[in-house]
Amino acid sequence: MTDNSSRKISTLFAVTIFLGSGLLFLVQPMIAKAILPLAGGTPAVWNTCVFFFQGVLLLGYAYGYLITMRLHHRQQTLAHPVLLVTGIAASALLFAAVVAPAPGKANYAWWVLKYLAMTVGWVVLLLSANGIILQRWFATTKNDPYYLYSASNAGSFVALLAYPFLLEPYWNLTEQKRIWAALFVVFVAAVFACAWATRKNTAQLTVTEELPDFMLTWNRRLRWLFLAFVPSSLMLGATTYITTDIAPTPLFWIIPLSLYLLAFTLAFARRQIVSTFGLARWLPGAAILLTLIYAAKATEPAWLLVLVHLIFFGLAALLCHQLLAEDRPSVQHLPEFYVWIAVGGLLGGLFNALLAPVLFHALTEYPLTIVLTCLVLPMNSEVWSDTREQGRAALFALGVGIAVAALSWFASGLQIGMMERVALVFAVPLIFINHVMTANPLRLAFALGAVLIGSIFFTPDIAKTLIAERNYFGALTVTLDRNRNARSLYLGTTIHGTQNLTLGKQCEPLSYFHPSGPVGQIFEAYNAKPASPDVAVIGLGTGAMASYAKKGQRWTMYEINPLVIKLARDTGHFTYLHLCANAPINIVEGDARHTLTQAANGQFGLILMDAFNSDAIPVHLLTQEALNLYLSKLAPGGMLAFQISNRHLDLHSLLANLAKTRNLMCMGFDDRDEDLSIGKEASTWVVMARSREDLGGLATKSNWQVVPENTRVKVWRDDYSNLLQVLRW
Repeated sequence: MTDNSSRKISTLFAVTIFLGSGLLFLVQPMIAKAILPLAGGTPAVWNTCVFFFQGVLLLGYAYGYLITMRLHHRQQTLAHPVLLVTGIAASALLFAAVVAPAPGKANYAWWVLKYLAMTVGWVVLLLSANGIILQRWFATTKNDPYYLYSASNAGSFVALLAYPFLLEPYWNLTEQKRIWAALFVVFVAAVFACAWATRKNTAQLTVTEELPDFMLTWNRRLRWLFLAFVPSSLMLGATTYITTDIAPTPLFWIIPLSLYLLAFTLAFARRQIVSTFGLARWLPGAAILLTLIYAAKATEPAWLLVLVHLIFFGLAALLCHQLLAEDRPSVQHLPEFYVWIAVGGLLGGLFNALLAPVLFHALTEYPLTIVLTCLVLPMNSEVWSDTREQGRAALFALGVGIAVAALSWFASGLQIGMMERVALVFAVPLIFINHVMTANPLRLAFALGAVLIGSIFFTPDIAKTLIAERNYFGALTVTLDRNRNARSLYLGTTIHGTQNLTLGKQCEPLSYFHPSGPVGQIFEAYNAKPASPDVAVIGLGTGAMASYAKKGQRWTMYEINPLVIKLARDTGHFTYLHLCANAPINIVEGDARHTLTQAANGQFGLILMDAFNSDAIPVHLLTQEALNLYLSKLAPGGMLAFQISNRHLDLHSLLANLAKTRNLMCMGFDDRDEDLSIGKEASTWVVMARSREDLGGLATKSNWQVVPENTRVKVWRDDYSNLLQVLRW
């Protein structure tokens, strides 16, 4: 084969693999966008989607392994392209209608998995197998196929970033699916071209000169498994932690996955841009810094904390993937090598998406994987069998853990600032670890694990955690503020309601619902001239808004998270529903977009939308179709109220533009008068009504202003949304 011919074939295979991987990672956010709202829109839903794609990737690799090991080359080049043609027909399932899970009864994780399997399962399996099959075909040309794995991950990386910046802002979901289906047809034609280009190479390849074969022991396979598991679990843990506890912005969900793919691309490239030795030197310091941030429960400044988490993840993923690349076997074992990588990635997804929410009350899987990451560092193999060294590592760790716990207890009794408290508790143990234990990965892992366990006793402020529970929708905590004698509910780091425990003040609505804030004025206007005695509240929280319920009214509160309902009803935690409501309260479990349809048309005189996933408002509650539903249930003369308090998204213009589509009045109150001494949080509310008169007293108050429209912000629909246009840059 001439050099020119070889270059052409190399280009053909690289472009085909790039396109196939790109299609695989375009369909992932595209199909997730269609189902995220129906299953609550939480990071856990995204993690379940990632787990599904990891599982199908493994099945695809297994299919690729079987077809390349069992069939003759000519048979392979016929069978795989023909199956891809069936994928063209199966892509029609992308346009199937999405059926929502049963309200209040769904196992959301299994619903997501079942829906993905039915709609994109077959196409994703074929795309997943494509890389491994084409690399084996390419190997028959006597070229090293492993660099094509870099092209594969480059395609995934580019597609994943292209979706939010190039596809999502300009095309709705139906148009995106049509573009994807057209590109899939082009891809199938390219695979046929690859098959034709290698038809004459019928010999089965065994060993290449560049990659000498080594015996595939079980220890080696398990090492591949571990090196694939760690970055997979770390990616999902970082995603959940960042988008729940630091910056609850859906756009951030895509960044860790992009880094994960970029690490694969760089690791399997023909030249490494960073040496494995350099990565191994930097990782311990990054792990110690991240442990400090996590143990200290830091949440500000958000941009810096997100950067530290992403830097550590990037270093860890690149190190793991470069160690995999350096240990790759000869071409004859290429399919099995990729199968083990896929198994490790799948186990990481299984652990985080399905097992962790059941096993742990908090986000324990993330710090656990941070500790496990230390074990990928180069280590003398004798350490694993040296029981005395293991004993010393455990003894050192025990001392460190006791020191952190003791210092945490001591610091809790001191009247000192946050920075001084963190320095007192963590400075000495972490400096000791940095100087004594970084040379031994086993000791480092044990010691950092001990710091994280000891930090359970560390309280960065005066709030004491009373209960921590977790389900598919996230980790909830109930805390006691010992100075104010108040109890609060948190999802991640975002407060979802507070109640004063002082006798005689338990029924005063606090936080975003304080009587001196927008909610107090909304109910004042509603009670002056109620269009209907029925009130609907979307989002329960602690049930604080029930304090506004008056005799003669009927209230319905909609909540998707059964754990929130449990905590709000538990009089051992919050008593708003039990003691403070002067009207019957009916709580409906399930997503409001579906449960609200069961209400009578024109039933409610006031509908309040107060639904949040941590600090992020579910997109599907702010679309044109959602507004149409609200209006159908709103009585003549009634009002719609939206809480849009948010650290990362500015939704004023979006709601103003939505209101214009139905000729509604739209007024907003951005209340920055925060006074924590009386339990009041700053909040932003927008109210819509069919006429100015329907707004009652709000229309004459100076702090309520007409929300201006913005033609640059496109109205959201169920098949179109663009977070970039409302992001607070």
